[in-house]
Amino acid sequence: MYRMMIVDDEPYVVEGIRDSIPWSKYGVRVCAEAYDGLSALEKARQTRPDIIIADIRMPELNGMAFIEQARAFLPEAKFILISAFAEFEWAQKALSLGVLQYLVKPVRMTEIIDAVKRAASALDAQEQARQAARRQDASGMEGMEAAKAYIRAHWQENVTLSEVAAHVSFSPSYLSRRFKKETGHLFVDYVKQVKFDHAKRLLETTGMKVYEISALLGYQSVQYFTTMFKQMAGQSPFEYRQKCRDAKQGKG
Repeated sequence: MYRMMIVDDEPYVVEGIRDSIPWSKYGVRVCAEAYDGLSALEKARQTRPDIIIADIRMPELNGMAFIEQARAFLPEAKFILISAFAEFEWAQKALSLGVLQYLVKPVRMTEIIDAVKRAASALDAQEQARQAARRQDASGMEGMEAAKAYIRAHWQENVTLSEVAAHVSFSPSYLSRRFKKETGHLFVDYVKQVKFDHAKRLLETTGMKVYEISALLGYQSVQYFTTMFKQMAGQSPFEYRQKCRDAKQGKG
């Protein structure tokens, strides 16, 4: 149920809106009332309403100024503004503040009900969008893990972005963005890191020639592999292997 606040400097207007309509029928409950802009601002901070009906003409702080300040801590709230003036400038200003509906007095209760129903529908849509985004994010995380697992399983091949994207049912552009966002690295850099880790393991634990390791990793050029390895390790594959041997033999 959405929380609604009513703000007007005339108590009978507040009471009329509050009592004349069975708000629970529309999935709404009145959580706060205020009769001037400053107290409205304080109560809005305390109660965090989802929907706010406010008059423009109010003491202390007018409706426009109230909305401008309330927007800072209630960015998703829906505002319905009531005015005694059907002036274009007021309406234009209201729209620029993201006011959902601008009602001109005298306002019929049916107009207020329709405006509140519209606000509730907008809030429903926001929540559905959030849930969809959460589901997409969860799906994206699962897809990313599957993508990384695929790369690790195919370390002997030159896997491509399109190939991995197809495997996890992502578009190549989406997978590329997810990789950068979640790993801090480009897709090609992640593939290169996986191959580099295997290269180090093979140099440390086998007697394979460097060109044999290069071919096993899917590189067509041993020179390219050597250059890539040196860039990542700060030393050539030969130097790395020798350093590992020296470490095992206790040489400094």
